[in-house]
Amino acid sequence: MQRIPIYLFLSLCLLAISIQPAQGKAPADDTSHASADSLLSWVTANSSAADSSAAATWNFELGGQIFTFVTTEEMHSAGMTWVKMQLTYGSHTTADAQNVINHGRNHGFKVLRSIKGIKSQLASKPTQYYQNFASFLASVAQLGPDAIEVWNEPNIDREWPAGLISGTNYAQMLSRAYPAIKPANANVMVISGAPAPTGFFGGQCTQNGCDDNIFIQQMASAGAASNFDCTGLHYNEGVVPPTQSSGDPRGNPNHYTRYYSTMVSTYRAAFPNKPLCFTEIGYLSPEGLPPLPPGFEWGANTSLQEQADWLASAAQLSRDGGIVRLMVVWNMDATIYDSDPMEGWSIIRNSSCLACTTLGRVMSPPPQPNFYTTNRVPLLWTAVSWATAYEIEIDTQSSFASPLTHETIVNAPALDYTTPALADGIYFWRVRARRSDGTWGNWSEIDSFQVDV
Repeated sequence: MQRIPIYLFLSLCLLAISIQPAQGKAPADDTSHASADSLLSWVTANSSAADSSAAATWNFELGGQIFTFVTTEEMHSAGMTWVKMQLTYGSHTTADAQNVINHGRNHGFKVLRSIKGIKSQLASKPTQYYQNFASFLASVAQLGPDAIEVWNEPNIDREWPAGLISGTNYAQMLSRAYPAIKPANANVMVISGAPAPTGFFGGQCTQNGCDDNIFIQQMASAGAASNFDCTGLHYNEGVVPPTQSSGDPRGNPNHYTRYYSTMVSTYRAAFPNKPLCFTEIGYLSPEGLPPLPPGFEWGANTSLQEQADWLASAAQLSRDGGIVRLMVVWNMDATIYDSDPMEGWSIIRNSSCLACTTLGRVMSPPPQPNFYTTNRVPLLWTAVSWATAYEIEIDTQSSFASPLTHETIVNAPALDYTTPALADGIYFWRVRARRSDGTWGNWSEIDSFQVDV
């Protein structure tokens, strides 16, 4: 039997980014909403929209959850482009949501709002609560987050009312939430609430909770796939590399929650047409900290280097596997270390971040070839934290004397640009960032490429 890990979540967690430009260069860092007149009309027109979302194209992305704003450079070095923040309906308002969304945007991040509610209020009138909660989600969606996770760990009684816990009941919540969010903002990615990964309930559902594999099977049977875009999951109990699918030294070594690969396959099997979103993934390491509290001794032998290497391996497997859409690291810089040793999952210790280095190697874009047999050349760069837009200049002369071959401005958060059709020849290019007051940063170093079609 497994002890369910305890996690505390934040209502305000913000990350930030710095910069480096494409082809090894960086701009110098020198310092739709959709609406619907009728909810019914939207549901009718989009009844299969969520189920077909797997056909969309996307690139794997990395994010993190933090407690302070002092880790911006570390986040950038790790290649993180998302921030996850939690909000509680009934305790926080849309003004709170707007504040953290603005903060995330200002620091160059895509924003995931994980939104849960108050379980006692849910228990009193479930059907009415589903509708009220959905209305709140729609209000938040109008503020422009990039993703919303609908609740947190709804399979255990710490988060959902005892006696009402089932994937079927949670699917009812999703059936209200998705048709409310999408008309408010069609661009919001809706993530199903990640269950707590556990075998505590013996492969079944009880009054106090469900094993997560049973819970997601119930969700699937209730038709939940029609009401979210990405399958949420957590993985935070690993003590072996994510490349392993056996050999866990603890009891019950064959349980699927022990391994990254079996968590992926379990959730993919339940929703085969959905990408996966790890809204929490981490490895517990007490290195440099006091002994772990009772119930967490299983993590005692994991070093910080192993934590760093395993997170990087998980990111690489996620990036290359074509199944995982988003991976949010739990966590960056927690300092709480008591009966819930959150600092043990933190990847920043004593101003050092081994995992930022290993993750950065995985997430850095590969060097672009300088020779192209196409006349439309893709240019890439990474973010400047304060940028509102980027200016790109392309010319056949490294002096960029007027007239230029081509110049353009793209709005942040875009970090790529494909040139118009270019004639054969050698070209030089550079990029710079614009501040919110309209002034410009310095130009990046000059890079070059050749077109030979």
